[in-house]
This record gives sequence, structure tokens and C-alpha cells, in this order.
Amino acid sequence: MKSIIICSYMLMTLVSLNIFAAESIANKVTKLNWNGLDVVWINEDRYPTYNISVYYGDGALSDNSSRRGETEMMFNFLDIGTRRYSQMQIADALDFYGVTYNARVTHEYSTFSMKGLVKDIVPTLKMVCHMVNNATYPKKILHREKNRMKNAFSSLLNDKRELASRAFRKLSLRNTPYQYSTDGSLKTLRKISSKNLILKKDYFQKRVSKVLYLTGPKEVLKIREIINKECGWENQKNLFSRRITYKENKISGPMIYLITVPKANLAQIRMGRFLNKSELGNDELMTLSAGFLGGGFTSLLMREVRVKRGLTYSINAFAGAQAEYGRVGISSFTKNETVTELIKVVRDTLSRVGRNEFKLADFKRAQGYLIGSYPFRFEESSDFLQQLISLDHVKKTYDNLYRFPETVSKLSSEDVAKNISKLFDWNKMTIVVLGEKKLSKQLRKLGQLKIISHKKFL
Repeated sequence: MKSIIICSYMLMTLVSLNIFAAESIANKVTKLNWNGLDVVWINEDRYPTYNISVYYGDGALSDNSSRRGETEMMFNFLDIGTRRYSQMQIADALDFYGVTYNARVTHEYSTFSMKGLVKDIVPTLKMVCHMVNNATYPKKILHREKNRMKNAFSSLLNDKRELASRAFRKLSLRNTPYQYSTDGSLKTLRKISSKNLILKKDYFQKRVSKVLYLTGPKEVLKIREIINKECGWENQKNLFSRRITYKENKISGPMIYLITVPKANLAQIRMGRFLNKSELGNDELMTLSAGFLGGGFTSLLMREVRVKRGLTYSINAFAGAQAEYGRVGISSFTKNETVTELIKVVRDTLSRVGRNEFKLADFKRAQGYLIGSYPFRFEESSDFLQQLISLDHVKKTYDNLYRFPETVSKLSSEDVAKNISKLFDWNKMTIVVLGEKKLSKQLRKLGQLKIISHKKFL
């Protein structure tokens, strides 16, 4: 009892500190409007650096079914050539200023981000604006880059963790708009041309809504004219923003799939399911539930699967949502001989959690860890920007940033047990095992099994 009281006191102390830290950051957020472009600026003057992220209100769902991966390729290859500059000239210019940039494409939205020194923000931004307006995706260079991508797809057999995750996504999200990976496949890659990429770029540039997220000292606001005129990001009214409706996915299970690969002495295992929009709820509860179940060395699954039985080196769980859907999953690996044993241990652990058969101290430990680690989400300004982008995308207020620790501290072990039982419902699970074909014999004992070659997921 004494240890629980001490733990509760420490938990409340962490809550107070975290709320103060996150709220002080949130107070630096200013919303602006630059000629019809919404701008979210964080006044960050500790360092002479800036971070820029452009949110686009569409993502991989805009891809034609025969050219999946087109949006991601369009963003990733903006720098391979324009009407004025070659790939080498663009690289030399941006490298000279030490700027870094990247794109992130989800099914529902996309972002293009860059960061560097404030003193160099004008010339680097001018180059980026030139790229987004004038990228031509030269055929010769595009052919070379596509060959690199083809080699990467073909070599997935050597990265069985990634291959298992690709297969798991497609199978657990089957019959939904989200089942395909944003980077496409070998089949769709071949059909994407320079003309397709130019048309896709123009679509995002002219027809898709945008929001600018910016961190740095007040000096960074001088880029307004460049953003509006040279990038062309103004007058965003009536532009497209992706929102879809779909028929709710009703899957009864568990469904078991064996993805066959040759000469694998370890089996990759994924278990989880698709969450319909109607099943999405409290984000804080989802995060705590996944963390308690499989969020570190002291999590329930880690102790049951690794510490007590030595079936694997690691196992983790996740639960997350975008605006229109969510996913939950459990990821691990084990020797061929212990595949069914590991799956059974996970199943039994989920069952016990649903009956509240766990120690309160274990729950408090997971709760304290989640609250204590919360400030580290804001170590980098770019990380904080991504938090704001995510909240805006799902149309939630920034209050969630500094209320997160307080909300988590008020959740009970009963809340989490009930939520895990709902989210990780064994009767709705898709179980994917990537390994040798001989595993089929032991997997059939667990239920209905479908065998698929790994080549279907390249």
C-alpha cells in the first residue's frame, strides 16, 4: 500500500510538471493568415534555426489504382530536375546552405518539411518554391531512380520485418481504402511516368488545400511574400481536402495467414485489426492501453513472452488513428518451433487483461512511464509541429497537448482493461505469420489458415 501511495504522489508531480511544460510551449503558438493561407507559427528564439512544414489536404488516396505510390514518388523526386536546374545543381545549392528536407505521405494527407539556419531561409525557400512549381522529373533520371526503387522492392526478402509489416497492412486492412502501402508496389511502379508525376504535382499545387506550419524567431515571418508569390500558396478557399466515407469493415476471426518465404529460421508475427471510424475514441486511452500491453520491457506482453518463456527478444503493441480510421497491432518474432506457442500466450494474455487479472502496480508503472516520457515529444521543434499537424488534421484543439498527462493520470485500470478487450478483440484479429511453408502444419491447429506467397506483397 505504501509503494502505491508513493507512486501516486510521484505521478501527480509528473502530471503538474508536464502540464506546465507543454502549456508553456502551446502559449507560443500564433495563428496568422497570409492572403488566404492559414499559418501556424511557433515563436522559438532559443536557436537561430527554422522549421517549415506544409500540410496538404490529400495523400495517397488520390493515386490511381494502377499507379499507387505516385504521390509519394512525386514528393520524393521534386529535386531531380526542373526547367532551369539539374539534379546536381539543386543538390549543390541546398547542400551549400545545409538545409534538410523530406516528405511524408499518408493516405489522408501529406507534408513537405524543411529546416535550416534562419539567415539562409530566403535563398533556400526560393529554391524549394522553384522545385514545387517547375519540377519536370527528367525521364533519364527518373528511370534511374525507379530502378533503385525496384531493387529495394526486390530485396525486401532480405528485410523480413518490413515485408511482414507490408503483408500485415494489406491483409488486416483488406476491403478498405487503406490497405495498400503509400509507396505502391513493383507492378504499379512500372506504370508511373514523368508526365504522371507532373500532373500529380500540379494537382497538389493548384487544387489541394494547404496550411503552413512554421517555427523560429520573429525574423522568419519575412518569408510571407515568398510563400504567397513564389510558392503560389495563397487564396486557399474552396480547395480540396480529403474526407471519405466507406462501408464499415466487419471482420470475424481470427483469420490466420502464412506468408511463405524460403529458408527462414525465424518467423515474423503480426496480429491486429482495422478500426472503423465509429470505433475510434479517446486517444489518451488508446495510447495508454497499447503502452500497458506492449510498450516496453516492463509491459505485460514482454514479461509473458520474453521474460517468463524466452520466446522472443522483443514484442510491442500499438494503437493509433487518423481522421477516418484506426489500427491496432502486436508485432514480434520467434523461432519456427515456437510460433503457435507465442500466439497462444498473446491470446491468453489478452483474455486475462479483459478479466482485470493483472497487478495494479503494473498498471501504475505503465501510466507513470507514459506521463514521464511525455515532455520528450517536444525536444525538437519539428516534432512539436507534427503534433500540431496531427491535431489539426483530426480537428482537435491544441489543449490536448498540455491536457494529455492530466487525462492519462485520471484513467483507471478498469478503463484500460475494458478498452484493450474492445480494441484487441481476438475474434476480430488478423494474424499474419511470415516464414517457411512447413509452418502451415502447426498453424492449422489454431484455426482457418490461408497460405500466400511473399511475392504478392512486393
